[in-house]
Amino acid sequence: MFTKIKKIDNYAVFNNFDWNATVRDKVDNIAEFKDINIIYGRNYSGKTTLSRMFRSLEKGKLNEKYPKATFEFGHTGTDRMCHLDVANCSYDIRVYNRDYISENLKLLIDEDGTIQPFAILGESNVEIEKEIAEKEKKLGSETDKTGLKFELKNKADDYVKKKSEKESAESAHDGKLRTKANQSIKTNPIYNDVNYTINKIKADIEKIVKSKIELLNEEDVESKKKLLKEESKDNVLPIPKYNASFSSLYQKAEQLLSDEIKPTKSIQELLNDHLLQEWVRDGIEHHKNKKTRCAFCGAALSEDLWDKLDAHFSKESEILREDLISMVAAINTEKESAKKSLLSVRSSSIPAIKQS
Repeated sequence: MFTKIKKIDNYAVFNNFDWNATVRDKVDNIAEFKDINIIYGRNYSGKTTLSRMFRSLEKGKLNEKYPKATFEFGHTGTDRMCHLDVANCSYDIRVYNRDYISENLKLLIDEDGTIQPFAILGESNVEIEKEIAEKEKKLGSETDKTGLKFELKNKADDYVKKKSEKESAESAHDGKLRTKANQSIKTNPIYNDVNYTINKIKADIEKIVKSKIELLNEEDVESKKKLLKEESKDNVLPIPKYNASFSSLYQKAEQLLSDEIKPTKSIQELLNDHLLQEWVRDGIEHHKNKKTRCAFCGAALSEDLWDKLDAHFSKESEILREDLISMVAAINTEKESAKKSLLSVRSSSIPAIKQS
């Protein structure tokens, strides 16, 4: 049996309440509870608070509104009975107060409310109460960190954490996609899509994943980029028409090579040595009708020497020789003209052709 409420602190209107110093009878003795006790007082004087302390013993847990409250009961038993022992109360307690009405008789304060069953009649009461107690124990409490309720709280907290991590990862991923779309594709002239957005890059990625397209290596990427480039190239100039004259040159050369000259009295030594023959020919140009002695050795130049040389270098053969030299020069000139004509494409267009 309860005899008094020894102490109350940090509980609504009660702070540093001490029963022995406060509750006295008419002759100033410390008063105690009787079998029946009536407590009355004005509104907000603490009546409901007192009932909530007893209801903590009934429910086996402290009132959530006052987590820092402390109190201690006096009773006829030997065990301590305070705010730390509410889960171990051995007394059968039933409290009918405002909290009970709010939890079980909502119909009294709200026409749409319901009424929760609060008593079971019949012989099976004990078994049902036992089963309820077992289920309540299995359900546990978030406050006491036990049972399914605490497990559910942990799962809910874990879900919130995982959801937050997922949203952060998605936000970071979207940031990278948005940067890729805006900086690498949207503003890149080779893709030519100023309206490229994150939605488009997501659609492209989904399309690639579904079609199982293989990733390109660096070489392939560069090759594809070159194909996307749209650069204007210089016009390719037509090769100018070239009128070759090799045919006429061939006919002239054939004519020269078929010409015959009259036999002369040749000097065999000069015929055997072409360089010597050319040296003598140059000497004639420098000496004939100019000198009487050889400018090289100083020997006298006789008249019969000129006759011998004139017989070797006849006028007819000299004319043929000069014609052949002219023909060779004409052929070489024509070859150079043909080469320049075939390579007359503007040099500025050649790099553009190579780049493409």
